[in-house]
Amino acid sequence: MDYNPQEQMENNNPQAQSTAYQQNHGTTYQQQDQRQYDYNQQPPMIKPDSGLVWAILSTVLCCLPFGIVSIVYATKVDTLWYENRFNEACDAAHKAKMWALASAVCDIVGAIIVWSIVFFFSAGSAMISSALL
Repeated sequence: MDYNPQEQMENNNPQAQSTAYQQNHGTTYQQQDQRQYDYNQQPPMIKPDSGLVWAILSTVLCCLPFGIVSIVYATKVDTLWYENRFNEACDAAHKAKMWALASAVCDIVGAIIVWSIVFFFSAGSAMISSALL
């Protein structure tokens, strides 16, 4: 007797249906379900905050190069999240916040250095002028 997948499927035999499906489609039901689960994977948590507002503020108000890097990472968060690349989206959000913070710290350190130099020269010139009088 020849193997006829249609007859076995009509018998409502799950094993026969799976074998017939595998012969016709190259995969079993379980493999098909696994591929659908991987494709439609549920997010492990809520979408992380991209930090785009902080990235823009740090670019405008603080250190321009670090702020630009922060904006680049912040804009990647939504794209990666909706492509179901959750770990990469969380990593990009973390990097965006880190670069925004680096930009702010760079600005604060730069301001301290500039104000120290201004104070040093103004105090030095005041001493020189008082010594000349």
